[in-house]
Amino acid sequence: MTKRKRIERILCLFVIWTAVGLMAYSLYVWDGEARILQTFDLLDSTPVEGCIEFNAPMNKVYLNREEKEKVLKDLARDLGLTGKYQTEEEKLDNQETIYLKKEGSAGSVSLSITTMYIALDDGKERIDQYLYVTYRSDKRLDTMLAYQEKIKKQLEKRDLTPVSNMNFKGQREGDLSVAEKNKLASRLFHYLKAEEVESIKNEEIYTVYGYSDLLKDSVSYGDNEINLNLAFSYEEEKDVTVFYLAMPYMRTDY
Repeated sequence: MTKRKRIERILCLFVIWTAVGLMAYSLYVWDGEARILQTFDLLDSTPVEGCIEFNAPMNKVYLNREEKEKVLKDLARDLGLTGKYQTEEEKLDNQETIYLKKEGSAGSVSLSITTMYIALDDGKERIDQYLYVTYRSDKRLDTMLAYQEKIKKQLEKRDLTPVSNMNFKGQREGDLSVAEKNKLASRLFHYLKAEEVESIKNEEIYTVYGYSDLLKDSVSYGDNEINLNLAFSYEEEKDVTVFYLAMPYMRTDY
């Protein structure tokens, strides 16, 4: 075998093993995120709702109303939203938003573009535009990870840089004690191979921030990174303990 052929064979093997390694890593990460779907079993609860949220700045070109509506309708088509959907417009003092919404038996999808007019100190005005996608499901939580990837790919295809957030909500009967919440939180973090970063654990507020290598996206939190946020609350009228699990963190009140 000539020296050239040996080099070609080595390069070929390197390419093959690199591809295998990348595939194995992607499957490892996907398997890690898929573990999230076991959340309700781990916390001995029943599912209530799942939600995926995306936002991305669109400041390269200013869009008028007709152009915004076309962007939303094209995105809806590429995401597979067929049939009738609602188009709404909302105007505030320095902000306007156009929505495209579709309700279904298993959940809802909302696409919107918000334009903000920001007054500057020099008397001029800056215009910021953001695209938002919100997908809620109360029945097909098993499809959420796949739909999250689909939305991300469509936004990146449009030369946008999206930031995502995923939330799950579940509940179980009764008012759990702090000790019971500690047990469930420990079980969940162990399953997701997550480390606790910071927490508040008492009768009034129970929230835990953590980090897991199994989850893709993370955000800075002081000197640390977080990509997991678990919280519990109690609804007295229904006598149920509600849990909220967010990746990377909860952006709404609970």
